[in-house]
Amino acid sequence: MNNELENEKSDESFEQLLTKLDETVRKLEAGGLSLEQSTDLYEQGLKLARECTEKISAAELKITKIRNEYGQNVSSVNQQSLELEYDSTSEAE
Repeated sequence: MNNELENEKSDESFEQLLTKLDETVRKLEAGGLSLEQSTDLYEQGLKLARECTEKISAAELKITKIRNEYGQNVSSVNQQSLELEYDSTSEAE
């Protein structure tokens, strides 16, 4: 089981992992499993949750980088636009 999850790690999307996690939780909540089956599913669920968290963290980091990169560019463009508007208004007077 450990090798299966490690191999799947880079291949599956966040949505696929979340679906698997949801299925795992449902199986655990349904009950009727042996102690060994329950602990195996619990371990699988924790690994899936960690992978989901890692994917969310990676997405947040990417968004932050994009905001920083484009936010600075947009801020400077907005500032230049304001300066141009002010200059053209001043000249009109």
